[in-house]
Amino acid sequence: RVQSPDDVPRALERTFSAAIVTTKSRGTDSAARLIQEKLLCPDVGIAITIQNGINNGKTLARHVGPDRVVTGITSRGARLIQPGHVFDAGGDHTILCPLVDSFRNNRTLECVSRALQLFGPTCIVTDRTTFDRDVYTKLCVNAVINPLTAILGEPNICIVRHWERLEPMIRGVVSETREMAFRSAGVELPSVDELNSRIRQVAER
Repeated sequence: RVQSPDDVPRALERTFSAAIVTTKSRGTDSAARLIQEKLLCPDVGIAITIQNGINNGKTLARHVGPDRVVTGITSRGARLIQPGHVFDAGGDHTILCPLVDSFRNNRTLECVSRALQLFGPTCIVTDRTTFDRDVYTKLCVNAVINPLTAILGEPNICIVRHWERLEPMIRGVVSETREMAFRSAGVELPSVDELNSRIRQVAER
């Protein structure tokens, strides 16, 4: 595991046109420093975040510049089997969006999008309004599924099995998340019923 730029293996001591960050949000700043110092082609390389969380793109931008950052989310599930071996649990498409309108390397972004489609159903490059809506929709789903499965000590499907008992709590979380998205970012999410349907769909995988 890379802890600092000095730990980058010699095999990676060259620069790349794109670097994808998939760490936990708490590791974004360290990853951004590594990318800027060791991995990205100067001036033209792009940094892509495919992480949970809201502000990872801004963290990358502090190190590499906002016009070289792409934000992304994915609904595909995965499980680490061992280093270098990941089990693909399936799911929906991956969505990418430049952080700012002045993004300057669309050719590399198109290449990354095509490459990601080799490993999943689709990879979509979208506009900021659509992307923000998708980000907060995913946040809403995670805000329900992650804590409930942790408390119950069961896999995601348990939410569907216990839906009638859990639904009042789920509606409360969904309503609060919808309000937070609108107040903090001006993002208007789908209705509570639509979000509940999305939660059930994800939990059934």
